[in-house]
Amino acid sequence: MDGQLKERYAKFERFDLDGGHPVLDFTNTVDWRGTGRDHDWLGDVTDLLAWAHRTGFLSEAAIEELDRRADAHPRQAADALEQARELREAVASLLRAALEGRPPAPEPLRTFNRYLGKALSQAVLQPGAGQDRAYSLELVAGGNPLEDIALRLAKQAADLLTGFDSARLKICGNPECGWMFLDSTRNASRRWCDMAACGNRAKAKRFYARKKLVVE
Repeated sequence: MDGQLKERYAKFERFDLDGGHPVLDFTNTVDWRGTGRDHDWLGDVTDLLAWAHRTGFLSEAAIEELDRRADAHPRQAADALEQARELREAVASLLRAALEGRPPAPEPLRTFNRYLGKALSQAVLQPGAGQDRAYSLELVAGGNPLEDIALRLAKQAADLLTGFDSARLKICGNPECGWMFLDSTRNASRRWCDMAACGNRAKAKRFYARKKLVVE
């Protein structure tokens, strides 16, 4: 493993996996989306590979192979990053529409379907890996293996978008956060992406607001 990839692995140890699904952890690679202070964790394709390591989306051996390809084919690497970001924003828009109970905007839907169509064109039926599943739908590598990350995400996003429980898909109660998650609590009472981050911050704001009212 080269030093840069190792450094990015360390960087992404700080990335919280609060989404409860790989696709949500992918859309959550933008902090404070839409606030004007957006922070993108995916600065380059090495970050994308480090995210895949942090989430277990790809094996370490596969990531290292893609890292070598990115070094050898920088144009392909740049294209793969651009595609991943474009897909991410389309998925985030579709999820937000579902959360708000409104039809999706046409452009994100077209963008998503373009990636999904390409993913399905590379899909093959394979024997299942365990007794609980006789078959699985897998993607075969295309001409640019680096872009297969986006295509795999498109397939998983389609599964999520067509199968999630609307009562369980939520957005963080911090209006500036923007992270989405699947609420796995028994009574679907989770409000925050992370209680230690956004939850405690909101509690502190309420405390100081009450204290200010008492003083005044």
